[in-house]
Order: sequence, then C-alpha cells, then structure tokens
Amino acid sequence: MKKDKMMIIMRTDLEMGVGKMIAQAGHAIVNVLTSNTVGIDNWFGTGMKKVCVGADSEEVLLQCVAKAQELGIPAALISDEGLTQIEPGTKTCAAIGPAKDKQIEKVTGSLKLL
Repeated sequence: MKKDKMMIIMRTDLEMGVGKMIAQAGHAIVNVLTSNTVGIDNWFGTGMKKVCVGADSEEVLLQCVAKAQELGIPAALISDEGLTQIEPGTKTCAAIGPAKDKQIEKVTGSLKLL
C-alpha cells in the first residue's frame, strides 16, 4: 500500500522561534485533520508521514494552498492570533494533505525542506 503524506509549509520570512513554528504546525495539522476525513485512514495506517518545507513569503504560502484546493487536496491555512511573536492575522503556515506523493509534489515540489 502506498503511503500518503502530509506537507507542512512554514513561512521562513517571519523569523519565528522554533517553539512558535512547532505550535503553528500543530495548529495546521489539527485543523486539516478535523476539517477533512478523506484519506485519513490510509495515512493513519501507514505511519502518518509528515514533511516540513519552507515558503519564503506569504505569497508562496497562499499559492500552495490555492493549488492544493484546485487539485482537491485538503489544506488548512493558519493565521496567528498575535499573542506572542507575530502580528495578529499573520498567515504563518499551512498543512496540505494527507494525499498521495504525486499529488502533493504538484503543490510543494519546488519548496526546500525546512
């Protein structure tokens, strides 16, 4: 059985601390999983593969989310509440998937690993 994967796209231009980035990624993962049930059983059953890549701007992040939605891949975009390091409403990251590798690569294939 082929493994599905989830991609976390983190904005690298915001210079968030590591803890902040982890918290934002957690928000994205929970959001995409609770708003979507398609493909989750296979993902849970095959190791829950997750890969984190960087986006160097909000524009790149938004383009990835739009492309995922266009392809029918689940996507969750996270905007920060602004309680710590980031201004309120700043789009910090997104979770894409879970989906098949070939589908995900159409969205995030050009981004570098974080």
